[in-house]
Amino acid sequence: MLAVVTSSCWVEKRGLTLYKKLIDYLDNMKITIEFDTENAAFEDDRFGEVSRILKNANKRVMDCLEDGGGIRVPIKDINGNRAGILEVVM
Repeated sequence: MLAVVTSSCWVEKRGLTLYKKLIDYLDNMKITIEFDTENAAFEDDRFGEVSRILKNANKRVMDCLEDGGGIRVPIKDINGNRAGILEVVM
């Protein structure tokens, strides 16, 4: 349900039909976000980097919902290094 609450701007930009589609998908999907915070990108501003990664993941998930398909993509830190994986299964 968190995705619905944090997606009010998404609803305004993309319309009610896609919002209803989002509700349908939330009942039948699995989202996995996993990343390691033990590298240089997290040393100076750990919370800032976590926030940046989660914002990027949110955008990828919302794009995935709009397209109607699942994804499995690497999560990159600010330095471009692979830090983890984002997976959406519909």
